[in-house]
Amino acid sequence: MVAKAAKPLETDKGLLWRVEAPSGAFSHLMGTIHVAEPAILQLPLPVQSAFNQSQQLVVEVVLQPADYLEIAGRMKLTGGQRLPTLIGDALF
Repeated sequence: MVAKAAKPLETDKGLLWRVEAPSGAFSHLMGTIHVAEPAILQLPLPVQSAFNQSQQLVVEVVLQPADYLEIAGRMKLTGGQRLPTLIGDALF
């Protein structure tokens, strides 16, 4: 996908970027939001509108060393399990 140069949208605070492909498909990229910051609960209207129209939300997560071990352990199928059986041939 080749995207147009991202342009910041007008918001009261922070940065909200819209990235658009030649096909017209687009995504938004929001600048850093700190969960512990109460001010993020009052999103500016353009930001709230972008969230409301979204099909997916992807966030950055800061993991601790123990989290990596937990995730790695869950990536392995045990006891003869096979992915096609778990998710079906259509998804596999």
